[in-house]
Amino acid sequence: MYERVWSGEVEGCEVSLGFNKEDGLFSYTAKKDGMVLRDRHCADPVDAGLMDGPGVEWDGKTPLLPSASEIKFEGRFAPFHTLEEIVSGTWLSPADWPGYRKAMAIDELSDRMTRIARSYAGDRAPDEAYMNFGLIDCSKRLNALYEGPDNWPNRAFESLFTVTGYKELTLGKSFAFSDHYLLADPHKMPRQVVEQICMTAANGRQEQPSYRDAVVSLCRQSRVETGGNADSFTVLPFVKVGEFIDEIRKSDRIHVDLYADFNGDKVPMAHLGKTTITLNDMDAERIRLNIDRAHEKHSYYWSIRGKGASSKLDFSSRAFELTELVAAIKSCADWSLFFNQRIEYPSLGYDLDANGNSNRILLACGMSEWRSDDAQEWIAVSRSKSDRLYHIERIDAWDSYEGPEFEVTESYATKTYPRDLIDQIAADHNEFRETDGVPPFINARYAAQLEHLREVYPLKQKTPEKTPGTAALKDGLAKLEKKAEPIKTASHNKRPGYFTY
Repeated sequence: MYERVWSGEVEGCEVSLGFNKEDGLFSYTAKKDGMVLRDRHCADPVDAGLMDGPGVEWDGKTPLLPSASEIKFEGRFAPFHTLEEIVSGTWLSPADWPGYRKAMAIDELSDRMTRIARSYAGDRAPDEAYMNFGLIDCSKRLNALYEGPDNWPNRAFESLFTVTGYKELTLGKSFAFSDHYLLADPHKMPRQVVEQICMTAANGRQEQPSYRDAVVSLCRQSRVETGGNADSFTVLPFVKVGEFIDEIRKSDRIHVDLYADFNGDKVPMAHLGKTTITLNDMDAERIRLNIDRAHEKHSYYWSIRGKGASSKLDFSSRAFELTELVAAIKSCADWSLFFNQRIEYPSLGYDLDANGNSNRILLACGMSEWRSDDAQEWIAVSRSKSDRLYHIERIDAWDSYEGPEFEVTESYATKTYPRDLIDQIAADHNEFRETDGVPPFINARYAAQLEHLREVYPLKQKTPEKTPGTAALKDGLAKLEKKAEPIKTASHNKRPGYFTY
């Protein structure tokens, strides 16, 4: 069931946005004069091009939803300011997303990457440097979903492959041959490419046409067989990964399959045949260097043919466009495809819903201090079903060779909803959301429905207390006289004096 997030009139259309916490999808609906013009489900309306935002390009169809900064969400979503806050307030981690949302997020991956690149590029066309911003963002999202590249679905990996093909930047223009106006001098083009174009156009006839006639013939054939408006094409070299790795390690000469990529909309490519090309020394050496660097970090991602792959992400038998493959190898070598994994919230074992089995309902959690790469301080706010109090806890979390560990260092309880503290957590003053991908968690179920919690687990004393401000809360924590009795557990790598619950 979709709950309304926002609705209003945009450019004469009734546009509405809904959210379904069961499958994790948003719904976009546009109506005019009572007639549905568009009804679409997506994981992120901004990535799907349905909501205005940085880097979004309008498709010219139905109106875009106004950006989140220009509208006020409705109902229980009123306390939130972005769609990301709604999502992060519904699940503690992307790993907990429903399967439908995960699948849709993968489908929107390439759109998200190019959108982020456009947002950084501004009025300029996104180049390799800008695309890398999107690549890193998408890698962080995949790592949050699947806990590392070993678990990425092949579909996600290939999606990033096909978006990283900077065709005129990775190897230079010599690997994307285009002649839109039939003005190119065939003598300045690689001989193998010209010969392959003419041979394909001859279609077995002994007499081969000229280069110009061959291009015209292939475009005419494409229009007849597939439709479209093809009047020129770009020649793209494709290689099999395993074969390419074998050959480039031995010499600069490689086998490629040439395809004509026509400029018409949705016109399939035409195979021009197989040939050999020689990379220039600089390109070939750079590729070998990146393969070696990638092999040092991820020895199974670029395995040589015939050797057993140690990961399901082995692509030795797959074919990719050459510049896209080289860009992906470079991304592996410089770690762009496998950027740092997201820091997770301390696993307190609290439920997110009042109907859960835990005695506590987690209402908010956020990082208050980043101490080092493997140590952070967190603040958590929860509601207890048994004593009907709100509990504020300060938590130290760190990584050890045994895995993530944490310790509740201080706790404080109050009868009154600690709105000031939750607002402070939501404000994310330390900006960890941007720098480390750790947005604060504000429970979307109860952020605007405090009365619901009162009805399910009412307070014995209805007289409200004065909510402590931030300074008072810190003072209360500092003067706390009695802490919970710790249950100490054995560990070989814990800091002295620390314990875990």
